[in-house]
Amino acid sequence: MSDKRKVHKKILAILDNISERFADIAKVNRKEAQHVDHQSIINELEKSETDLEDFENHIEEFEKVIQQSESGNQELSDEEEQVKLLNVARTAMWLSQEYCELVEDLGKEAAKNGDKQEAQLSLRYFKDLNEVLESAIGLCEMIEEEVFEENSQAVEDNLKGAEGGISQLRGQKESLIEEWREISQLMISNGLVDSKEELSERPPKDR
Repeated sequence: MSDKRKVHKKILAILDNISERFADIAKVNRKEAQHVDHQSIINELEKSETDLEDFENHIEEFEKVIQQSESGNQELSDEEEQVKLLNVARTAMWLSQEYCELVEDLGKEAAKNGDKQEAQLSLRYFKDLNEVLESAIGLCEMIEEEVFEENSQAVEDNLKGAEGGISQLRGQKESLIEEWREISQLMISNGLVDSKEELSERPPKDR
């Protein structure tokens, strides 16, 4: 298997994992939407559904291009592949941000109402979102690896800039961990658990 094909296989495995986590969270969000009266939250749920469709479309497009490239039907330049990967990573970040806000609302409401099961569920989804962002960072790092022979200046700028790069993904990851800690502390303060050791999913330490 060529180096490029190995990378493609690794990338597709990461995308499948991200997609599964988003689908799981979306399923719960749809269930929660049936009990929501606030229009702002309903709007957020609808937007997250649209962005999830965009994310799935980006993955499908990337998969088709890889299949065509590996079958010899279409030659894909490194720059084209990098751009498509950036689109996937960006969409994962935006969707993670939207889900993070929704999961935070779910966790806070559950903690205030003494619903331990729902609060623990929100912590689990924070873990999923944290891993999604780590995967998105991994995708961007792959774009910088030597397997892509040469990065164009436009791609380099995108990787380093505020619009789509690793720095913004890492910033989003830090914000998520802070919100994760806030929900965890609420659960402890409201007596849902006695200590951090009893939390089903504990916030990761800053690296």
